[in-house]
Amino acid sequence: MTTLEEVASLHPKLLHNLETHYHNIEKLYNDNLSREEIREQLQIPYEDWMPIDDVIFAIESVHKSDNVFGETLYYGHNSLAGKAWEIKDV
Repeated sequence: MTTLEEVASLHPKLLHNLETHYHNIEKLYNDNLSREEIREQLQIPYEDWMPIDDVIFAIESVHKSDNVFGETLYYGHNSLAGKAWEIKDV
């Protein structure tokens, strides 16, 4: 699972690649292209793609949400199981 600390310490090149490609990856994924088809269409070298894939398509991830009371809550999510849970101690 990628923790908030791990995301904050990502390599600058990976952060740049995520910022550059995220929107296009999202669009192509929503158009039902496979991960490899996305990589090929965006012409991302394989060695640059692997860390991007690890972050964007992580099996477990953490999501931040603000509720109607103005509180910030954090949730873990497992994409394989389709389950989410609140993380209490962030």
